[in-house]
Amino acid sequence: MNEDVIKPGMNVDCAIELDDRNESLEIRKGLVYDVTAKNIILSQTTPAMLSSTTGKRIAVTYIRKTDNTRIGVSAKVDKIIKHYKLSHDRTVPAVILSYSSQVRKYNLRFAFRVSPPKNYNIKLALANDDVVDIIDISASGVRFAHKRLGKFDIDQEITMTLSLNDKLYTIRGRVVRRDQDISITLKKIEYVAVQFLELEESVSDDLVRAVREIERKIAYKQLFS
Repeated sequence: MNEDVIKPGMNVDCAIELDDRNESLEIRKGLVYDVTAKNIILSQTTPAMLSSTTGKRIAVTYIRKTDNTRIGVSAKVDKIIKHYKLSHDRTVPAVILSYSSQVRKYNLRFAFRVSPPKNYNIKLALANDDVVDIIDISASGVRFAHKRLGKFDIDQEITMTLSLNDKLYTIRGRVVRRDQDISITLKKIEYVAVQFLELEESVSDDLVRAVREIERKIAYKQLFS
């Protein structure tokens, strides 16, 4: 690693792999104390890492000011120590990491709009029970693909049924955009963007949680695949 990229005194955002079976990660903040050819020494993070974090994978990242890009390295938590000698008369808690990758770009932001993985428990059906392909979804709208061209008009209000983690929601929406494309099978496909209308607070909260869960799964694959 180029030691000029991550260096002492730098504030960093750390994505920690908590459970590889559930693809769970958490973002924590830390301060870089030192960087060597093989190790990065961090302050104890906020929230603090427990001893059970030892051996977990972690991505150490920051925003590069020259182009506002998040960059960093993948690493592993080697040791958590209570008394790291910061100066001749001061010791502090610290985390010792061994890094295992070259510098690369990262995206830790929980996006407002996400594309659900194929195995995620979510489906969208129109009023006639036609199930359509979700391209991306947010807490305020959805974009889907279908093959019945000309079925929707801009500003048209439609009713949809969203199945999300085995719960069913009836949602009203307004068509805000349509785009056509040709698939690899040479069939014409229309992409329809819909803005949700008058969502109940409980439905909106469930959507926000689902979007964040999907984003965590996507971020996990980007960071640790």
